[in-house]
Amino acid sequence: MACTRFTILMCGSTGAGKSTAGNIAGNIACGQPGAFKVGHGTDSETKRSEAIDFNIVGPGGIVYPCRLIDTIGFGDSELKPEKQFEGFSTFIDLAPGGLNVICYVQKWGRLKSDEQEAMHLVAEAFGAGQRTHTAVVITHCTKEDGFYEEEIKKSSAWSRVIDYFQGGRIYIDSQEQPEVARTKLHQLMLHIIQKNNSKKLNNAGFEEAVQYRWQRQQLVNALPADLRTGPQTILDELQQGKKSRSELEASIIQQQLVEARRQEQARNLKKACEDLQDQIGQTANANQRAEEANEKKDEAEKRANAEATRSVELRTTNQGLEDELSRAKKQSESTSAENRRLAAEVAKGNADKESLEQTVQAARFCLMSLLEFVSVSGPRSRITAQHSGCGRWW
Repeated sequence: MACTRFTILMCGSTGAGKSTAGNIAGNIACGQPGAFKVGHGTDSETKRSEAIDFNIVGPGGIVYPCRLIDTIGFGDSELKPEKQFEGFSTFIDLAPGGLNVICYVQKWGRLKSDEQEAMHLVAEAFGAGQRTHTAVVITHCTKEDGFYEEEIKKSSAWSRVIDYFQGGRIYIDSQEQPEVARTKLHQLMLHIIQKNNSKKLNNAGFEEAVQYRWQRQQLVNALPADLRTGPQTILDELQQGKKSRSELEASIIQQQLVEARRQEQARNLKKACEDLQDQIGQTANANQRAEEANEKKDEAEKRANAEATRSVELRTTNQGLEDELSRAKKQSESTSAENRRLAAEVAKGNADKESLEQTVQAARFCLMSLLEFVSVSGPRSRITAQHSGCGRWW
Protein backbone atom coordinates (compact mmCIF):
# COMPACT_ATOMS: atom_id res chain seq x y z
CA MET A 1 0.00 0.00 0.00
CA ALA A 2 1.37 3.39 -0.97
CA CYS A 3 2.49 5.54 1.92
CA THR A 4 0.22 8.55 1.42
CA ARG A 5 -1.31 10.56 4.20
CA PHE A 6 -4.74 9.45 5.34
CA THR A 7 -7.22 11.91 6.80
CA ILE A 8 -9.46 11.02 9.72
CA LEU A 9 -12.27 13.23 11.05
CA MET A 10 -13.48 13.03 14.65
CA CYS A 11 -16.99 14.40 15.21
CA GLY A 12 -19.83 14.00 17.67
CA SER A 13 -21.86 15.66 20.39
CA THR A 14 -20.24 17.90 22.99
CA GLY A 15 -19.09 15.85 25.99
CA ALA A 16 -18.99 12.51 24.13
CA GLY A 17 -15.20 12.26 24.51
CA LYS A 18 -14.10 12.80 20.91
CA SER A 19 -11.17 15.10 21.79
CA THR A 20 -9.93 12.57 24.34
CA ALA A 21 -10.31 9.73 21.81
CA GLY A 22 -8.50 11.87 19.23
CA ASN A 23 -5.55 12.41 21.57
CA ILE A 24 -5.39 8.68 22.26
CA ALA A 25 -5.53 7.83 18.57
CA GLY A 26 -2.91 10.47 17.82
CA ASN A 27 -0.46 8.98 20.29
CA ILE A 28 -0.44 12.13 22.40
CA ALA A 29 -1.39 12.51 26.02
CA CYS A 30 -4.07 15.00 27.00
CA GLY A 31 -2.59 18.27 28.23
CA GLN A 32 0.65 17.92 26.30
CA PRO A 33 1.64 20.53 23.73
CA GLY A 34 -0.25 19.94 20.50
CA ALA A 35 -2.97 17.83 22.12
CA PHE A 36 -6.64 18.59 21.57
CA LYS A 37 -8.23 20.49 24.41
CA VAL A 38 -10.67 18.41 26.40
CA GLY A 39 -13.85 20.06 27.64
CA HIS A 40 -16.43 19.10 30.21
CA GLY A 41 -20.20 19.44 30.26
CA THR A 42 -22.21 20.99 27.45
CA ASP A 43 -19.71 23.65 26.40
CA SER A 44 -17.34 22.46 23.69
CA GLU A 45 -13.68 23.26 24.30
CA THR A 46 -13.07 23.03 20.56
CA LYS A 47 -14.39 26.16 18.81
CA ARG A 48 -12.97 25.37 15.38
CA SER A 49 -11.40 22.40 13.71
CA GLU A 50 -7.85 21.42 14.75
CA ALA A 51 -5.49 18.74 13.48
CA ILE A 52 -2.58 16.63 14.64
CA ASP A 53 -0.43 14.44 12.40
CA PHE A 54 0.61 10.99 13.57
CA ASN A 55 1.42 7.50 12.28
CA ILE A 56 -0.38 4.21 12.57
CA VAL A 57 1.83 1.12 12.42
CA GLY A 58 -0.10 -1.63 10.70
CA PRO A 59 0.51 -5.33 10.18
CA GLY A 60 3.99 -6.08 8.89
CA GLY A 61 5.27 -2.81 10.30
CA ILE A 62 3.69 -0.73 7.52
CA VAL A 63 3.48 2.92 8.53
CA TYR A 64 0.35 4.84 7.66
CA PRO A 65 0.89 8.62 7.89
CA CYS A 66 -2.34 10.11 9.17
CA ARG A 67 -3.88 13.47 9.93
CA LEU A 68 -6.54 13.44 12.61
CA ILE A 69 -8.96 16.39 12.68
CA ASP A 70 -10.94 17.27 15.80
CA THR A 71 -14.13 19.29 15.17
CA ILE A 72 -16.45 21.43 17.23
CA GLY A 73 -18.93 19.45 19.30
CA PHE A 74 -22.57 19.46 18.26
CA GLY A 75 -24.99 20.86 20.80
CA ASP A 76 -22.58 23.43 22.29
CA SER A 77 -24.79 25.53 24.59
CA GLU A 78 -22.60 28.62 24.09
CA LEU A 79 -22.93 28.74 20.30
CA LYS A 80 -25.89 29.29 18.04
CA PRO A 81 -26.57 26.54 15.47
CA GLU A 82 -25.21 28.56 12.56
CA LYS A 83 -21.99 29.26 14.48
CA GLN A 84 -21.66 25.57 15.32
CA PHE A 85 -22.03 24.69 11.65
CA GLU A 86 -19.51 27.35 10.63
CA GLY A 87 -17.03 26.03 13.19
CA PHE A 88 -17.57 22.45 12.09
CA SER A 89 -17.13 23.32 8.40
CA THR A 90 -13.61 24.66 9.02
CA PHE A 91 -12.32 21.07 8.78
CA ILE A 92 -12.36 21.44 4.98
CA ASP A 93 -9.30 23.68 5.17
CA LEU A 94 -7.45 20.87 6.98
CA ALA A 95 -8.57 18.14 4.58
CA PRO A 96 -8.40 19.61 1.07
CA GLY A 97 -8.13 16.18 -0.55
CA GLY A 98 -11.12 14.68 1.26
CA LEU A 99 -11.60 12.22 4.13
CA ASN A 100 -10.63 8.56 4.49
CA VAL A 101 -12.38 7.95 7.78
CA ILE A 102 -15.13 9.67 9.76
CA CYS A 103 -15.30 8.60 13.40
CA TYR A 104 -18.62 9.56 14.94
CA VAL A 105 -17.99 9.52 18.69
CA GLN A 106 -20.96 8.87 20.98
CA LYS A 107 -21.10 8.32 24.71
CA TRP A 108 -22.77 5.08 25.75
CA GLY A 109 -26.20 5.46 27.29
CA ARG A 110 -29.71 6.24 26.32
CA LEU A 111 -29.59 8.29 23.13
CA LYS A 112 -31.05 11.73 23.74
CA SER A 113 -32.94 13.61 21.04
CA ASP A 114 -30.14 16.14 20.47
CA GLU A 115 -27.61 13.30 20.09
CA GLN A 116 -29.78 11.59 17.51
CA GLU A 117 -30.14 14.92 15.74
CA ALA A 118 -26.35 15.32 15.68
CA MET A 119 -26.01 11.92 13.97
CA HIS A 120 -28.64 12.98 11.48
CA LEU A 121 -26.66 16.15 10.82
CA VAL A 122 -23.56 14.16 9.90
CA ALA A 123 -25.58 12.01 7.54
CA GLU A 124 -27.20 15.10 6.01
CA ALA A 125 -23.94 17.00 5.72
CA PHE A 126 -21.87 14.32 3.99
CA GLY A 127 -24.57 12.55 2.02
CA ALA A 128 -25.10 8.85 1.42
CA GLY A 129 -21.51 8.41 0.17
CA GLN A 130 -20.16 8.72 3.71
CA ARG A 131 -21.86 5.54 5.01
CA THR A 132 -18.95 3.18 4.26
CA HIS A 133 -16.42 5.73 5.49
CA THR A 134 -18.11 6.42 8.83
CA ALA A 135 -17.75 4.31 11.96
CA VAL A 136 -19.27 4.73 15.39
CA VAL A 137 -16.89 5.07 18.33
CA ILE A 138 -18.82 4.40 21.54
CA THR A 139 -17.08 5.77 24.64
CA HIS A 140 -17.38 5.24 28.40
CA CYS A 141 -17.73 1.50 27.87
CA THR A 142 -16.43 -0.34 30.96
CA LYS A 143 -17.87 -3.77 30.15
CA GLU A 144 -17.18 -6.44 27.57
CA ASP A 145 -18.12 -5.68 23.97
CA GLY A 146 -20.69 -8.46 23.97
CA PHE A 147 -22.73 -6.68 26.61
CA TYR A 148 -23.13 -3.61 24.42
CA GLU A 149 -23.90 -5.67 21.34
CA GLU A 150 -26.82 -7.26 23.16
CA GLU A 151 -28.01 -3.93 24.51
CA ILE A 152 -27.92 -2.35 21.05
CA LYS A 153 -30.19 -5.08 19.74
CA LYS A 154 -32.73 -4.04 22.35
CA SER A 155 -32.57 -0.34 21.41
CA SER A 156 -34.21 0.76 18.18
CA ALA A 157 -32.41 4.13 18.34
CA TRP A 158 -28.96 2.57 18.62
CA SER A 159 -29.83 -0.04 16.01
CA ARG A 160 -30.72 2.67 13.49
CA VAL A 161 -27.39 4.40 14.12
CA ILE A 162 -25.35 1.20 13.71
CA ASP A 163 -27.27 0.19 10.60
CA TYR A 164 -26.84 3.58 8.96
CA PHE A 165 -23.10 4.05 9.56
CA GLN A 166 -21.66 1.00 7.80
CA GLY A 167 -17.98 1.56 8.58
CA GLY A 168 -18.23 -0.45 11.78
CA ARG A 169 -18.21 0.25 15.53
CA ILE A 170 -15.97 -0.10 18.55
CA TYR A 171 -16.45 0.22 22.31
CA ILE A 172 -13.70 1.98 24.26
CA ASP A 173 -12.91 3.19 27.77
CA SER A 174 -10.60 6.14 27.20
CA GLN A 175 -10.07 6.81 30.89
CA GLU A 176 -9.28 3.37 32.30
CA GLN A 177 -7.91 1.57 29.23
CA PRO A 178 -6.31 4.17 26.92
CA GLU A 179 -3.90 1.66 25.34
CA VAL A 180 -6.71 -0.75 24.51
CA ALA A 181 -8.70 2.19 23.16
CA ARG A 182 -5.75 3.25 20.96
CA THR A 183 -5.40 -0.23 19.50
CA LYS A 184 -9.12 -0.44 18.74
CA LEU A 185 -9.13 3.03 17.17
CA HIS A 186 -6.13 2.26 14.94
CA GLN A 187 -7.59 -1.10 13.87
CA LEU A 188 -10.93 0.58 13.07
CA MET A 189 -9.26 3.31 11.04
CA LEU A 190 -7.14 0.84 9.05
CA HIS A 191 -10.18 -1.37 8.49
CA ILE A 192 -12.15 1.50 6.89
CA ILE A 193 -9.13 2.62 4.84
CA GLN A 194 -8.60 -0.87 3.45
CA LYS A 195 -12.32 -1.50 3.00
CA ASN A 196 -12.55 1.56 0.71
CA ASN A 197 -9.21 0.75 -1.03
CA SER A 198 -7.71 3.95 0.38
CA LYS A 199 -10.28 5.94 -1.60
CA LYS A 200 -11.16 9.22 0.04
CA LEU A 201 -14.61 10.58 0.62
CA ASN A 202 -14.66 13.69 -1.50
CA ASN A 203 -15.55 16.92 0.28
CA ALA A 204 -17.92 17.80 -2.56
CA GLY A 205 -20.88 16.45 -0.60
CA PHE A 206 -20.09 18.53 2.43
CA GLU A 207 -19.16 21.53 0.32
CA GLU A 208 -22.53 21.14 -1.39
CA ALA A 209 -24.16 21.14 2.05
CA VAL A 210 -22.27 24.32 2.97
CA GLN A 211 -23.24 25.91 -0.34
CA TYR A 212 -26.82 24.75 0.14
CA ARG A 213 -26.97 26.31 3.57
CA TRP A 214 -25.43 29.55 2.32
CA GLN A 215 -27.89 29.75 -0.56
CA ARG A 216 -30.88 29.03 1.68
CA GLN A 217 -29.61 31.57 4.19
CA GLN A 218 -29.65 34.17 1.42
CA LEU A 219 -33.23 33.20 0.58
CA VAL A 220 -34.19 33.51 4.24
CA ASN A 221 -32.42 36.86 4.56
CA ALA A 222 -34.29 38.10 1.48
CA LEU A 223 -37.61 37.57 3.27
CA PRO A 224 -39.16 40.39 5.29
CA ALA A 225 -38.17 40.29 8.96
CA ASP A 226 -41.57 39.07 10.13
CA LEU A 227 -41.44 36.08 7.74
CA ARG A 228 -37.89 34.91 8.52
CA THR A 229 -38.45 33.30 11.91
CA GLY A 230 -39.98 30.04 10.71
CA PRO A 231 -37.51 29.27 7.88
CA GLN A 232 -34.54 30.45 9.99
CA THR A 233 -35.54 28.14 12.82
CA ILE A 234 -35.85 25.18 10.45
CA LEU A 235 -32.52 26.07 8.81
CA ASP A 236 -30.85 26.09 12.22
CA GLU A 237 -32.55 22.82 13.15
CA LEU A 238 -31.44 21.33 9.83
CA GLN A 239 -27.85 21.84 10.92
CA GLN A 240 -28.73 20.18 14.23
CA GLY A 241 -30.35 17.24 12.46
CA LYS A 242 -33.83 18.10 13.74
CA LYS A 243 -35.32 19.01 10.36
CA SER A 244 -34.92 17.87 6.76
CA ARG A 245 -34.22 19.81 3.58
CA SER A 246 -37.74 19.15 2.33
CA GLU A 247 -39.16 20.81 5.45
CA LEU A 248 -36.87 23.78 4.94
CA GLU A 249 -37.79 24.08 1.26
CA ALA A 250 -41.50 23.91 2.11
CA SER A 251 -41.13 26.61 4.76
CA ILE A 252 -39.16 28.95 2.49
CA ILE A 253 -41.60 28.45 -0.41
CA GLN A 254 -44.55 29.05 1.89
CA GLN A 255 -43.10 32.33 3.15
CA GLN A 256 -42.11 33.34 -0.38
CA LEU A 257 -45.72 32.76 -1.44
CA VAL A 258 -46.87 34.90 1.48
CA GLU A 259 -44.46 37.63 0.40
CA ALA A 260 -45.56 37.23 -3.23
CA ARG A 261 -49.17 37.65 -2.16
CA ARG A 262 -48.17 40.69 -0.14
CA GLN A 263 -46.38 42.19 -3.09
CA GLU A 264 -49.35 41.42 -5.33
CA GLN A 265 -51.64 43.04 -2.80
CA ALA A 266 -49.24 45.96 -2.56
CA ARG A 267 -49.24 46.30 -6.35
CA ASN A 268 -53.03 46.07 -6.42
CA LEU A 269 -53.25 48.58 -3.60
CA LYS A 270 -50.81 50.86 -5.40
CA LYS A 271 -52.86 50.52 -8.59
CA ALA A 272 -56.04 51.20 -6.63
CA CYS A 273 -54.41 54.24 -5.04
CA GLU A 274 -53.28 55.45 -8.44
CA ASP A 275 -56.79 54.90 -9.83
CA LEU A 276 -58.26 56.64 -6.81
CA GLN A 277 -55.77 59.46 -7.26
CA ASP A 278 -56.85 59.74 -10.89
CA GLN A 279 -60.48 59.77 -9.81
CA ILE A 280 -59.67 62.39 -7.20
CA GLY A 281 -57.89 64.38 -9.90
CA GLN A 282 -60.85 64.00 -12.24
CA THR A 283 -63.23 64.90 -9.44
CA ALA A 284 -61.06 67.88 -8.58
CA ASN A 285 -61.12 68.94 -12.23
CA ALA A 286 -64.88 68.43 -12.33
CA ASN A 287 -65.22 70.40 -9.11
CA GLN A 288 -63.01 73.08 -10.57
CA ARG A 289 -65.15 73.20 -13.67
CA ALA A 290 -68.28 73.24 -11.52
CA GLU A 291 -66.83 76.05 -9.43
CA GLU A 292 -65.97 77.94 -12.57
CA ALA A 293 -69.48 77.28 -13.89
CA ASN A 294 -70.95 78.42 -10.58
CA GLU A 295 -68.77 81.50 -10.67
CA LYS A 296 -69.98 82.20 -14.20
CA LYS A 297 -73.54 81.55 -13.08
CA ASP A 298 -73.09 83.86 -10.11
CA GLU A 299 -71.56 86.46 -12.40
CA ALA A 300 -74.46 86.03 -14.83
CA GLU A 301 -76.93 86.29 -11.97
CA LYS A 302 -75.15 89.41 -10.77
CA ARG A 303 -75.29 90.85 -14.25
CA ALA A 304 -78.96 89.83 -14.53
CA ASN A 305 -79.70 91.37 -11.15
CA ALA A 306 -77.81 94.47 -12.17
CA GLU A 307 -79.77 94.55 -15.44
CA ALA A 308 -83.01 94.01 -13.53
CA THR A 309 -82.07 96.76 -11.10
CA ARG A 310 -81.12 98.98 -13.97
CA SER A 311 -84.38 98.07 -15.73
CA VAL A 312 -86.31 98.98 -12.60
CA GLU A 313 -84.33 102.17 -12.36
CA LEU A 314 -85.01 102.84 -16.04
CA ARG A 315 -88.67 102.09 -15.54
CA THR A 316 -88.69 104.38 -12.55
CA THR A 317 -86.78 106.98 -14.54
CA ASN A 318 -89.14 106.52 -17.51
CA GLN A 319 -92.11 106.81 -15.20
CA GLY A 320 -90.62 109.96 -13.79
CA LEU A 321 -89.97 111.22 -17.28
CA GLU A 322 -93.47 110.28 -18.30
CA ASP A 323 -94.82 112.08 -15.25
CA GLU A 324 -92.59 115.00 -16.05
CA LEU A 325 -93.71 114.85 -19.66
CA SER A 326 -97.32 114.72 -18.50
CA ARG A 327 -96.70 117.71 -16.28
CA ALA A 328 -94.90 119.40 -19.14
CA LYS A 329 -97.84 118.64 -21.42
CA LYS A 330 -100.22 120.01 -18.85
CA GLN A 331 -97.95 123.02 -18.42
CA SER A 332 -97.77 123.36 -22.16
CA GLU A 333 -101.51 123.14 -22.39
CA SER A 334 -101.79 125.70 -19.62
CA THR A 335 -99.21 127.84 -21.36
CA SER A 336 -101.06 127.42 -24.63
CA ALA A 337 -104.28 128.50 -22.94
CA GLU A 338 -102.46 131.38 -21.37
CA ASN A 339 -100.96 132.21 -24.74
CA ARG A 340 -104.38 132.05 -26.28
CA ARG A 341 -105.67 134.28 -23.54
CA LEU A 342 -102.75 136.62 -23.98
CA ALA A 343 -103.24 136.47 -27.70
CA ALA A 344 -106.88 137.31 -27.15
CA GLU A 345 -105.83 140.10 -24.84
CA VAL A 346 -103.27 141.23 -27.41
CA ALA A 347 -105.93 141.04 -30.06
CA LYS A 348 -108.26 143.01 -27.81
CA GLY A 349 -105.43 145.39 -27.05
CA ASN A 350 -104.80 145.74 -30.74
CA ALA A 351 -108.49 146.36 -31.24
CA ASP A 352 -108.48 148.92 -28.42
CA LYS A 353 -105.35 150.37 -29.94
CA GLU A 354 -107.07 150.65 -33.25
CA SER A 355 -110.09 152.18 -31.54
CA LEU A 356 -107.85 154.52 -29.62
CA GLU A 357 -105.96 155.37 -32.73
CA GLN A 358 -109.25 156.05 -34.43
CA THR A 359 -110.29 158.13 -31.43
CA VAL A 360 -107.02 159.96 -31.48
CA GLN A 361 -107.38 160.45 -35.21
CA ALA A 362 -110.88 161.80 -34.72
CA ALA A 363 -109.63 163.99 -31.92
CA ARG A 364 -106.87 165.25 -34.07
CA PHE A 365 -109.36 165.92 -36.78
CA CYS A 366 -111.65 167.76 -34.34
CA LEU A 367 -108.69 169.67 -33.00
CA MET A 368 -107.55 170.61 -36.42
CA SER A 369 -111.06 171.60 -37.28
CA LEU A 370 -111.34 173.58 -34.05
CA LEU A 371 -108.09 175.29 -34.58
CA GLU A 372 -109.12 176.13 -37.95
CA PHE A 373 -112.36 177.50 -36.72
CA VAL A 374 -110.75 179.49 -33.95
CA SER A 375 -108.32 181.01 -36.28
CA VAL A 376 -111.23 182.20 -38.41
CA SER A 377 -113.82 183.11 -35.72
CA GLY A 378 -111.71 184.52 -32.91
CA PRO A 379 -112.10 184.14 -29.05
CA ARG A 380 -115.81 183.66 -29.16
CA SER A 381 -115.30 180.73 -31.29
CA ARG A 382 -113.06 179.13 -28.65
CA ILE A 383 -115.81 179.32 -26.02
CA THR A 384 -118.27 177.86 -28.46
CA ALA A 385 -115.96 175.14 -29.29
CA GLN A 386 -115.41 174.35 -25.58
CA HIS A 387 -119.04 173.72 -25.03
CA SER A 388 -119.67 172.03 -28.32
CA GLY A 389 -118.65 168.54 -27.08
CA CYS A 390 -115.39 168.40 -28.96
CA GLY A 391 -113.37 167.58 -25.86
CA ARG A 392 -111.64 169.62 -23.30
CA TRP A 393 -109.70 172.70 -23.87
CA TRP A 394 -106.33 172.26 -25.46
